[in-house]
Amino acid sequence: MGVAGSEVRFDSRRGERLRLEVEVDGVSGAARGVEELTFSGDPMPATKLRRCAERAVLRAESRTRASAGTPGEREVVFAAGVGGVLLHELVGHALEADAAGGNRGWLAAGPALGSALTVVDDPRRGRAPWRVDDEGQSVRPVPLLRDGRVAGGLCDLLGAGQAARPTTGHGRRSSFRDPVHPRMGCTFLAPGRVGAEEVVGETRNGIYVRRMEAGTTDPATGRAVFRVTDADTIVDGRIGRALLPLLLVVDGKTALSAVDRVADDLAFDTCVGSCHRHGQPLPISVGAPTFCIGLATVIN
Repeated sequence: MGVAGSEVRFDSRRGERLRLEVEVDGVSGAARGVEELTFSGDPMPATKLRRCAERAVLRAESRTRASAGTPGEREVVFAAGVGGVLLHELVGHALEADAAGGNRGWLAAGPALGSALTVVDDPRRGRAPWRVDDEGQSVRPVPLLRDGRVAGGLCDLLGAGQAARPTTGHGRRSSFRDPVHPRMGCTFLAPGRVGAEEVVGETRNGIYVRRMEAGTTDPATGRAVFRVTDADTIVDGRIGRALLPLLLVVDGKTALSAVDRVADDLAFDTCVGSCHRHGQPLPISVGAPTFCIGLATVIN
């Protein structure tokens, strides 16, 4: 019920996510292949579903001889779509108003990051888009990084008032019982101008990450840990053997200051569906083309 004379705003949000998981017995135990599809409203074509299942089976079969990686520092290349998880954790959370306020976020000092990094949050895109946030405010796309420099942050009404600037329409909550906080919508890395094969081809000793399923970060320090469930080695510019699941420890400044290779194959929503913060789970989207970061630490 609205207050007499007040404006009532309506927004319909609808998105669906399908996850297919296949297991094949292998030398190292059951090998897994995972594929996901996102769609909004329309029935999914049977041919699209079949191709998705075929990809999952082929990937599971290719991982039947997966082995442990060598611990230590490596360059990391993220397959199209996957690296959006990294940027969500390291960049997005540090620039949510309640995390970055009071110069607490690691990006508050304005470190110079890779010049190829342009990161945007646009709630109108992704699997569960919205045009009006949970405080009735219109959303707008917000550049978070532009050419490696901090360009903006995400605000709800409270954060906007404290910073004396307009809200960005990022006030969100899980239900009417929960308080509103500034939260991301669809965070993505803008595409570059090279092919994905060039990004891989210039990597001497690294890993190629195909899937990450969990991440935690400290917005104050820019240190994050990710659970990588599907990856391969990269040796002299070639993708090699499959690796068993591993942990990837990333220091934001070290990893992102070296980003200079970003491909042109932007993809969305390949391995993430929700974000938990302040005890509230919310659907989110991420996107990225294939790109390479600087050294990160591999832990088996």
